[in-house]
Amino acid sequence: MSDLDDFMAENTPTFRSKLQPYLSDIQILWQHGYSEPDILRYLSEKKMLVVTRKTLHAFIVKNIQPKTPTPQTVVEPPKPIIHQKEKAVSPPNAPAPKNTPNTQNSEVSTEQEKPTPTDKPKLKKGIKKFDWKNATSDGLA
Repeated sequence: MSDLDDFMAENTPTFRSKLQPYLSDIQILWQHGYSEPDILRYLSEKKMLVVTRKTLHAFIVKNIQPKTPTPQTVVEPPKPIIHQKEKAVSPPNAPAPKNTPNTQNSEVSTEQEKPTPTDKPKLKKGIKKFDWKNATSDGLA
């Protein structure tokens, strides 16, 4: 026997959770979906052991895997970049096609679609915008 084995045979650990002897029971109940209050009731009724919910929760977090495994993120390899085909250039004397955006720029401008910050929403008839400068504390003018 080694020195370590001798020491362990002669001495017991100084701190051990009261719940440690019931680790397998708690783990089975937890993995089958029982809540912490259910496990506390099992321990008090069947094992005559009363602990707080906080103690049980800390024990579960430290010693038992979560009820449901967390989904692992699958990292996909990067997709190759596909370049757009160049647009066909029409002969210089050909008429421009109708109802199409400018064909010289391959990108469509999105700035035309976005409202500018100076645009103000229109108010319905009869509804006045609230004026903070002329407001009174009683709400009456």
